[in-house]
Amino acid sequence: MNGPDAIPGPEYVAWAKAQTQALGLSAERAQNPPAERIAQLASMFHEGQYLAVTERIRRELVTYPASFQLLNIAGMALRKLGQFSKATDAFQKVAALLPGSAAPLNSLGVAFQEEGILRAAARCFERAIELEPDLAGAHYNLGNLRRDQGAPEEALAAYRRAASLAPKNAEVFNNMANMLQDMGQPEEAVASYEQAVAACPD
Repeated sequence: MNGPDAIPGPEYVAWAKAQTQALGLSAERAQNPPAERIAQLASMFHEGQYLAVTERIRRELVTYPASFQLLNIAGMALRKLGQFSKATDAFQKVAALLPGSAAPLNSLGVAFQEEGILRAAARCFERAIELEPDLAGAHYNLGNLRRDQGAPEEALAAYRRAASLAPKNAEVFNNMANMLQDMGQPEEAVASYEQAVAACPD
């Protein structure tokens, strides 16, 4: 649950279009490649061609150096390749290009967390929530971070908020159940596990 990390299906395309419109830019001035090229990169990403995606984006950035779409997809592919420092750099550039958007900060927070830079990750998640209080992914990621930092009460509060915003997300309920179990609340944990199963019946 990482914002536009749900790469480029209709939700991503809508997000990218909204960011361009929010900037008051035409597609050309936003310095993004034509939509069909983004779609090709999306297809490659879904096929697991992460290295090929990064290599192609590197070439595209020569022509479109300020393309938030290219940089965002690059960040996601680099994360898949385990190149977290480079992913962080890509997401930082996206966040700078879209200063009023919560999703890039959420993605940046995940990259920071994967690098082990936890304070920076927390700042990103918290700022994303300030910008978009109903961004379930940011609450969920903040919950994971607080869990890893040994702050169970804060983690549980974040998971509960994420669950209220994404009631059909099994992953949220599963992590919340694990947290409740660790906190010695087995009955609530069982209820949360049941909600996870109900959200993902298969």
